[in-house]
Amino acid sequence: MPTGWRPEDVKQSHPKTVIADITQQQKYAPHYKHSLAYWALFHFCATMGLLLLMLYHFGDLSPLHATAIGMALFAAVFGYTSVMDQYKWSIGFEWFRIAISFVVLQWVLATISPILYWAWMGYLVVSSLALGSMLWRERMLIQTES
Repeated sequence: MPTGWRPEDVKQSHPKTVIADITQQQKYAPHYKHSLAYWALFHFCATMGLLLLMLYHFGDLSPLHATAIGMALFAAVFGYTSVMDQYKWSIGFEWFRIAISFVVLQWVLATISPILYWAWMGYLVVSSLALGSMLWRERMLIQTES
């Protein structure tokens, strides 16, 4: 069967639009403020560095510690990409993620590896300061426009 083939009954019950000229297709291209782009760049670099640091020290970590760090990394990536997608709930999730990550990683990393501990704590502090700064700028921008 050729690529894109569908049975006749499926074609009728679930029609799909065919793009004849791909040069005219409107692409997903949201307009971001520079502060949001820098926010994403910071988080991308930081989470990549924290992942590489975790992998470097992976032999020293128990499965529980590695799972907790992995979940914190997953939540970080999910959080900053949600902020980039501009979901209304994403800012609240980011604050929640920072608070939970701080508590969990205090428990997990305080006794294992000082380098992992201070790298994560630095990341969480800078994340919370950047998030607060971004919200403050947004609030000031809204006040000056109205």
